[in-house]
Amino acid sequence: MLAFDNLTVNLDAPINFAHNYYLYEDDAGKFNPIIWDLNENFGGFSMLLEGPPLSPTGMQQLNPYLNSTSNNYPIISKILSNATYKKMYVAHMKTIMDDYFTNGVYHTRALEIQSIIDSEVQGDPNKFYTYSNFISNIDNSVGGGGPPGPGNQQVIGITELMEARTSSLNSLADFQAAQPVITNIELIPSNPAPNSDVWLTADVAATQSAYLLFRNSQSDAFEKLEMLDDGNYNDGAAGDGVFGVTLSTGANGFQYYIYAENENAAAFLPTRAAYEFYTLTVSGDLVVNEFMASNEATASDPDGEFEDWIEIYNNTDADILLNGYFMSDDGSDLTQWAFPDTFITANGYLIIWADNDEDQEGLHANFKLSASGESIYLVDSDTLIINEVAFGEQTTDISTGRYPNGTGSFIEMSPTFSTENYDGLTDIADETSSELPIEFSLEQNFPNPFNPTTQILISIPESGNYTLKVYNILGQEVATLLNDQVSAGNYKFYFDASNLTSGIYIYSLTGNNFTQTKKMTLLK
Repeated sequence: MLAFDNLTVNLDAPINFAHNYYLYEDDAGKFNPIIWDLNENFGGFSMLLEGPPLSPTGMQQLNPYLNSTSNNYPIISKILSNATYKKMYVAHMKTIMDDYFTNGVYHTRALEIQSIIDSEVQGDPNKFYTYSNFISNIDNSVGGGGPPGPGNQQVIGITELMEARTSSLNSLADFQAAQPVITNIELIPSNPAPNSDVWLTADVAATQSAYLLFRNSQSDAFEKLEMLDDGNYNDGAAGDGVFGVTLSTGANGFQYYIYAENENAAAFLPTRAAYEFYTLTVSGDLVVNEFMASNEATASDPDGEFEDWIEIYNNTDADILLNGYFMSDDGSDLTQWAFPDTFITANGYLIIWADNDEDQEGLHANFKLSASGESIYLVDSDTLIINEVAFGEQTTDISTGRYPNGTGSFIEMSPTFSTENYDGLTDIADETSSELPIEFSLEQNFPNPFNPTTQILISIPESGNYTLKVYNILGQEVATLLNDQVSAGNYKFYFDASNLTSGIYIYSLTGNNFTQTKKMTLLK
């Protein structure tokens, strides 16, 4: 919150005032900030509580540690007086700049928002500024309007502010300090069983210490384990720059990220931790395999209603009796819905309708799923969680399921509903024609910009070995969507960028002396 407010000159906020934010304590005992009054952002409000209004230059060169030594600002002073927190703060500010500002994503987004409200602004007879001001203020300062009050008439342009602001920050010693570089995370074994030990290692350069932050449940706080480079944690030779740690997978695996620091700087991987993190998925005998939290036109229940649904899968070769098992979407009430006297067949599927309508035919839980995100709990007869699935905002009529079926990580997919989950590759040749494509084609991804999934269509006129890879703007490979022998045809791939940061990405199709590359934009 502090990094965001200071970077974007959000002065109607706790970096300048003692109000205009909330702190909510969650079930894990952590406080989460919620910011507001963002209409004052990007220098829209230029008054300092202790000092005169800021000039455009003053906003562009705002001290990143504003009020950090003042006891009147305890949130800032108590955090930034801690050397580790201060380095984390700088790392987060650099990430925000890299994800949105140095690559111009914020400017693209501003133009998109401007176009959405353009006609309404033109037709508003009570607007404070002219329509011309509205058009030009993304890039340039405008004046002559606004409500009464000091500091409100002249409004700096967003790019005028942020281009100079990012340049000013990047010229400071703390922002130029060499950060640790975290790469090559490896899990040993790569596909561990539930409740087994796993080794996790990573290459960490230019660091003095490295830590694994992990949690077994979405509702838990992240715990910290020190990673060591002493040769005793499957990390190779002592002092070789490979750090390792060991921990238990638990029943459901864990979510994790890595933090490293040296004397002058810190780094996270993924860079947007802990908002983003990696997930180690383990699967037991019985798992939540697929679900849909926004069902408008896919599968209907026996009463013909399109309701939320959850599919569980039996990974074993024997039937499993479910009498005494429970399912819930409430971590504080794990026995929310009890399975009736039923079973799931060997290597079989079972659908539970999450519609809070237990009087209907079939298996109907007494809760509904939230399309904005929550958790699903599968609980055994000892009230132990045997599978927990946390998910974010869902896309209507697109399900979320494991791939590979029954054991893999969750991806968005076309609903399979009681059949083996889809792997992301589909022949989409025109059903009205048997003709194969006559030329290579790599289509523009759709949607674009996207968050966090998009689809890429390719046409291949001849069989051969092909690769379809995704790279970041630095040319580093971030995903391989295809690396195999493929027959001639038309194909569609789904790319999930949940663990990537916003920015420009490049995808490239190569094979049979053909190469084509296109760009796509991830906006989060």
